[in-house]
Amino acid sequence: MNVFAADTFNEFLGSQFDDRRARNPRYSLRAFAKSLGLSHSRLSEILNGQTISMVSAQSICEVLGLSAAETGYLLDLVRTRSGRNEKLRTEAAERVELKKTQRDFQTNKSGDFLLSKPTHAALIEFLTGTSLSRPEIAQRLRVSLTEIERAIDQLQTHGFIRREGDQWLKVSGYLKFESPVASERIRDFHRYALARAAEGLQQPIDQRKFLTFLMTIRPESVEAARDELEAFAAQF
Repeated sequence: MNVFAADTFNEFLGSQFDDRRARNPRYSLRAFAKSLGLSHSRLSEILNGQTISMVSAQSICEVLGLSAAETGYLLDLVRTRSGRNEKLRTEAAERVELKKTQRDFQTNKSGDFLLSKPTHAALIEFLTGTSLSRPEIAQRLRVSLTEIERAIDQLQTHGFIRREGDQWLKVSGYLKFESPVASERIRDFHRYALARAAEGLQQPIDQRKFLTFLMTIRPESVEAARDELEAFAAQF
């Protein structure tokens, strides 16, 4: 589970145990508790919904090697339930909601692969949350089954998607690409997206809803506007 998708610290911890069990069916709750520095009974209580102290939560985050941002988010989840007063609990809840609507950029080293074919990114979005079979996906997208199977296998190998139950999920909500991804490769990707949008303009008006928004923004307000747009996109 993506840290920022968790609604409680307990839920996140449970997902960590499930992930380990998925990799090794013989992995026990007792072994997980030992790795976290907890007793078996205490871990069982936490997984069953009991609150956890800030000290214990901090310690677990360190053991799991979480980033400062991930740790901060999980500790705020704990504060929403066990903060010393209502003000602290409310402030923590507000930070949690803000983080859920912000872009969590992950630097990806497989950018050359993803951007080498613009349809790869579109396929990630199409797959997310679907339980369609590969033949059904190929039929829906009107491409060959061989091409779909190759693309899905590559996207999974490069860490863009993962299987959870009977559904595909994208590993990260947002991606950013840095060197050695060539800037021209990124520009080509955006040219492709704009070209597809231009094609849409050729559709009859009764088949497509056209909306246009014009606005002026002061230079010093650009970052704030971007934050608002990204929050809208995440909620949408």
